[in-house]
Amino acid sequence: MVTVVTDAGAKVLTLMGREGTHLTFRAAMGEPQAIRRLWLDVDGAAVHAITLSVGNPQCVVLGEASEAILHRLGGRLAVHPHFPAGTNVEFAEVESPSRVRIRIWERGVGPTASSGTGTCAAAVAAACFGGADRVLDVEAPGGMQRVEWLDDGLFLTGWATVGRTVDLA
Repeated sequence: MVTVVTDAGAKVLTLMGREGTHLTFRAAMGEPQAIRRLWLDVDGAAVHAITLSVGNPQCVVLGEASEAILHRLGGRLAVHPHFPAGTNVEFAEVESPSRVRIRIWERGVGPTASSGTGTCAAAVAAACFGGADRVLDVEAPGGMQRVEWLDDGLFLTGWATVGRTVDLA
């Protein structure tokens, strides 16, 4: 096990597999907080959003998860007045109860290939309001991750490639 200290507290990662510099971890992400549905006005258009925190603020829009909608709305939602400190934004398309596809706009960064907290937020929103299961695969441009929303919190399983061999013994 590895403990990573984040702004949202310490996260415990369990090494699940290893192939050279390709490592697969399962991370205990904690409980989602303050899950809400609301309408936000973006340039005169009503956008149905799910807001929550998974250690940082998230705004999930269920429906189309295209590059076009990411670029049209992502930046506007990330700095929307509803979020005084800004927010991460995910556009999540529920393809089946066990699979969601997302596009991510990271606050202060812009379009991003992957985000652990964003993946978890999209899974929670999809499970609460999009007909998805509480255990599902989430596909982002950077790859596939597994989210489990269990009684004891959110768990995220995914891989990382490190530039050198790491001793995790």
